[in-house]
Amino acid sequence: MKITPRKNEVAAVVQLLESDGYDSAEALAKDVIKRVAELFADREFYAFVHRFGPGQLQIAWGPFTSDAEVVKFANKAKLGGEAMSLKLCSTGAFLARLGKNQIAPSERCATCNHPHGAHEHPTFGGRCAVRGCACKQDVK
Repeated sequence: MKITPRKNEVAAVVQLLESDGYDSAEALAKDVIKRVAELFADREFYAFVHRFGPGQLQIAWGPFTSDAEVVKFANKAKLGGEAMSLKLCSTGAFLARLGKNQIAPSERCATCNHPHGAHEHPTFGGRCAVRGCACKQDVK
């Protein structure tokens, strides 16, 4: 997995590394790993999903940081059968959205009826990312 560190992620880890609140390097390392995992929850990743044919068990590998990385992996694996790249939406964005809504969560947008995950792509700013959908409802 190719990771390009983001400015806010680097700052969060530096803050931990520069703090004096740790009795051991092991305790610091544990907190760094936990913090990086929290930060990665705000990112979107991809998975390579494969099955040898209809009705067969699906297997997924990942995470990958881009669709292009999935394609490279698929080309190396040369498994045949059916395969796809699956975008994994940010769990951080999903949980933030749930935290704002006091009502029971719905998996679909009330305006366009597409999954809420279609509204979580950062490049679309909360608008629906489904091709051909004109919904501008920000469900976050």
